[in-house]
Amino acid sequence: MEDTSFEFSYLASLLAIVAWGILLSLWKNGKLPQKPRFFFSQVAAIKPLSSGWRVKYAEVPFWLKAISLAFLTLAWIDPHFYTLKPDLKAHRLDRTPREGIAIYLVLDQSGSMAQKITIDTEEKGRMSVSKIDFIREITRDFVKGNPAKGLAGLSHDLIGLIGFARAAQVLSPLTLDHQAILNQLDQFSTVKHSDEDGTSIGYAIFKTANLIASTKHFAQKLKEASPYTIKNAIMLIVTDGFQDPHPLDREDRYRSIELEDAAKYAEEQGVRVYIINVEPRIGSEECGSERRVMQKVAERTGGKFYLLDHMEDLKNVYADIDKLEKSVLPGWSKNDQPMYYQRFSLYPHLIAAGLACLFLAVLLEASLLRSAP
Repeated sequence: MEDTSFEFSYLASLLAIVAWGILLSLWKNGKLPQKPRFFFSQVAAIKPLSSGWRVKYAEVPFWLKAISLAFLTLAWIDPHFYTLKPDLKAHRLDRTPREGIAIYLVLDQSGSMAQKITIDTEEKGRMSVSKIDFIREITRDFVKGNPAKGLAGLSHDLIGLIGFARAAQVLSPLTLDHQAILNQLDQFSTVKHSDEDGTSIGYAIFKTANLIASTKHFAQKLKEASPYTIKNAIMLIVTDGFQDPHPLDREDRYRSIELEDAAKYAEEQGVRVYIINVEPRIGSEECGSERRVMQKVAERTGGKFYLLDHMEDLKNVYADIDKLEKSVLPGWSKNDQPMYYQRFSLYPHLIAAGLACLFLAVLLEASLLRSAP
């Protein structure tokens, strides 16, 4: 059964009542309006007339006009309902509260993300793709789900999106509108100018943890009105390297914040940090010290570090995150998720039905059921 919801206007309902009042006023003593009559002093000698089918159906035009008025009145009210869009019926959304977690996807968009890497895929084997395309695809799979890869998706989680290079910018705050996140991912690209470049992972962690802390504080401040309380919040950082702020930001307290200091702040705010690195060279002994720092940072907050060179390994990340305690989140409805629903108005059909009844009534009165005078 489809998810539907009818909405009526109080003013339109009042107008409907008035219209029906006018219709009822046509009735007199519970009878239909009387036809014109001739008066005779003596009717005994008049031969009774046999009633044919015209007499039998003489009132049909009147009732067709009444039905026409009813249809047009309903059309004025504009009844309508909402249904799930066709492409989402397989992933039906209901209105009951669900449990989820708050996840910020923190994606590297530094210039180095345009470089090519070789990855293994089950469908196409080994192939060469840019790092930015790789993280865009694995992030889409992570959010939307991919049954072929064992990924159920994050349909009941609050998701936010942050891009970082020299600085970190919020592309989307925490939301249940996952389609908006996917739309942002479609436009996600590397920075265009050298003065925007850098890999400020520490700053990205600090800013994201601060955003989550602010969200928690807001929910606690409005405890009675808030529809959710965040029990678990994580950030999932996807990058291709290690901490490397822009040279001009060396003296900037926040943009050059070290990973350990940022991780300490995230730990204080109860935010787990998961780091996915998509640069194969990070696994070499040459980059061992940087790799161990990122692993230490992730584990300090209760998260994990992953070196991802196989797209299907993403299901391991999802499996670990899915074990976290869930928070009760507000259910999805046509008001919370308007882009998942489409409106279907009935007034065009009601107008068409009303005009059809009116036209048929006039046609019958002018032809088959014509009466005199």
